[in-house]
Amino acid sequence: MPDFLDRFAQTNSKGEKEFSTVRSGLIVSLISIGTLMGALIAAPVADRIGRKYSISGWTWVIAIGFVIQISSETDWVQIMMGRWVAGLGVGALSLLVPMFQGETAPPWIRGAMVCCYQLFIVSDKILGMPSFYAPTICGEAVKDCTDIWLRRWVSSWLRASTTAL
Repeated sequence: MPDFLDRFAQTNSKGEKEFSTVRSGLIVSLISIGTLMGALIAAPVADRIGRKYSISGWTWVIAIGFVIQISSETDWVQIMMGRWVAGLGVGALSLLVPMFQGETAPPWIRGAMVCCYQLFIVSDKILGMPSFYAPTICGEAVKDCTDIWLRRWVSSWLRASTTAL
């Protein structure tokens, strides 16, 4: 995305904006590091203060991470740290929500509830993909290339469905 490059990328020797491998690696990977840390921290916290309160608290952590990222004007370190904070919440909730569902659901629907949790995560990724790929494939002329991203979305949906079967 051109605006993101203008704000957060470095200028190379040719005068073009680009991300160094270190900068792009840090921005991309810190959400995964935060997710790992959040998942490891969440269980002892939930044991101490309870599942419901812990889930509510980690939801606020995600919101704070989003605010940190959104409020960044030109500082890539702020984007990076916002992704790390949001990753803490994502990792914690990825652990706590299925745990809470498994502990509170009646036995006859317990497995279905936890499976639906995972199904909705995968469905969200599949449904959200067109909003990511449309601008990157088509540039500013999104209306002209609806068929391109729709074909990619349908093909990814078919791949995911075949894998699930």
